[in-house]
Amino acid sequence: MYSVNWPGLLKTGTLDGNLLNTIDDDACIQGTRPEYVKYHSKWYVATADYGNKGNEIRLYDPERLKTCKRTSEPGVLFKKFACSPWVQNLHYLADKNILVLIQNQVEGRKWRFTYVDLEKSLQSNQMSVIKEIDIDSRIDELEGFSFLDDGTKGIAVTSSRKNNVNYMLTNW
Repeated sequence: MYSVNWPGLLKTGTLDGNLLNTIDDDACIQGTRPEYVKYHSKWYVATADYGNKGNEIRLYDPERLKTCKRTSEPGVLFKKFACSPWVQNLHYLADKNILVLIQNQVEGRKWRFTYVDLEKSLQSNQMSVIKEIDIDSRIDELEGFSFLDDGTKGIAVTSSRKNNVNYMLTNW
């Protein structure tokens, strides 16, 4: 994980001189791309595991991430909950307090979008699934996804050599 000087990055357009800290996410198993989430009026950095055993979503204190060397250091981890495997990245729907797990159904294959109630999940330490959408028509690996609007339109990037950027509509 990286701590970045955003104003400097936006001004120069490069990470040169704007990379403040490199953090080893040693609390994870094959970590995923992080996402900011809001919990009880405070913002945290959420990340997940990609593997198939003991998977968790973890919320880290962004202030501690600025100076720590490893996420296992005291005070960095705020809360966590168990989740299903093969999470590639996360997307937070702030207005609904929903965390979307962008996943593969099996290792490296087929797409899945899991909509999770963040509040309930953090209270119970277990993923509280609102809805799971499996996209079986795509057998390639979903590498990343980002919503473009309110959670219905997005761009998916896959491992395929051709047609690997996809415009999608999701209705949940």
